Amino acid sequence: MIFSNWIRILGIHASLILLINLSVSALDCEYLETEQFTKLESVLYVNGERVDNALEKRNFKRDLVHQGHYGNPNRYKDSFEVYSLIDFVVDVEVRYLFAGSTNNKVFQLEPFSYGQISEGPYQNTGGIDFDSVEFFYLDGNGSEGVMEEFTYEEEVCSECPSGSEFICRNLGSSCTTDIECGSNICALNGVCSENPYVIEDEICSSELEENCMNSPLDCTCGDHTTCAGEICVADENNPPSGMGYCIDEFRSIKSKDYNLPCDCSFECQEHLTCKQNKCVPDCSNPPSGQGCCEELFVGIKTEQLGDICKCDFQCGEGLCYQESCQRLTDARLKCPSGTNVKKGETLNCNIYASNVKLSNDLRVTFELESGSGLAFSSSEGCEKIEGSQCIGTYEVYELSNEGINVELNALAIGDSQITGNVVFEYEGNKIEEEILADSNIINIFKI
Repeated sequence: MIFSNWIRILGIHASLILLINLSVSALDCEYLETEQFTKLESVLYVNGERVDNALEKRNFKRDLVHQGHYGNPNRYKDSFEVYSLIDFVVDVEVRYLFAGSTNNKVFQLEPFSYGQISEGPYQNTGGIDFDSVEFFYLDGNGSEGVMEEFTYEEEVCSECPSGSEFICRNLGSSCTTDIECGSNICALNGVCSENPYVIEDEICSSELEENCMNSPLDCTCGDHTTCAGEICVADENNPPSGMGYCIDEFRSIKSKDYNLPCDCSFECQEHLTCKQNKCVPDCSNPPSGQGCCEELFVGIKTEQLGDICKCDFQCGEGLCYQESCQRLTDARLKCPSGTNVKKGETLNCNIYASNVKLSNDLRVTFELESGSGLAFSSSEGCEKIEGSQCIGTYEVYELSNEGINVELNALAIGDSQITGNVVFEYEGNKIEEEILADSNIINIFKI
């Protein structure tokens, strides 16, 4: 019987079981099982009390003492030391194998001292078997050596079939029947295997349930596929050129136009996305010059006042109000005294903002810019004058058409003009509209 990993289980007079040691040696078999065996060993008692680990073997050496020449063999000398680990005098017989025979030596070891054993010189073979060293405690000096039975667990090669005394054959070993193999499978090519088929014979046998998972060398998957769940499926991380992975298969990229059925967004053409299984406009990626309005792409600032619209950005001027492009305030500048004024005189003008379309009051901020030859004067309309700019604010009540007066001084002869815009809040957004004038040109003439 071949031993491998063994575990000593201590039994004091065959009554106490205790795990105390582990030793490892190699077995030339893949299939193992655990067995138990018993062995008598010497145990030390001092003054009636058991003492474990009293001694220890150390410092095994093998020295070359003579170099062989002209066909003469080398000669060696072996030695090791036995150390006392306790504070009592210990009498012990040390037994060991030397050149295949049992040798022994008796020591009386003082507390924490050591004794040395050496053998040789000897020729190339033989020497001390360090693993065979055993201690047999002798009576004396208040100590007693008692032989006690110990139980060991050992790993042994499994037998196939059980009880046949034939060691189970390893994977890859030759065989004629299944019962010879530890795997219980003798493959078609006469070797022990974990599978009944022949690996690497370039045949994928469905009858023997050979597949890409258990036999990847014979049942290879094609390009852009991978093995999953014992079958070859599309490899989502390696699609063919021009294709993407969608719901367990490859599909063409950007091949479907607006409103065609889809499952993945990459199937839809550029600027489209897959939503509710249809290709629809991707509002996060509109074409250049277009915007997304009610999930349709439409031109930006392409519609004129009065044209039909759905979204504000369609209107080149104004906002989309009641599905048409409109100026919400229709802000205007009117100068009742006309647009001809003498140098040195005052020009009175009114800014009007309409609020007949909206259902709430508006707070309007206007900004006017005077041309050369004109300058704003302090008046009720201009709350702030900065150079040629007049800034003011006033309320336009619901369903009304409110105006505010501003004054300008004519300073120099020539043609001039007044431009500006109004700013107001509408549906949470800041809206800006140009102030239109009845006549853009102000004529300043000589007195």
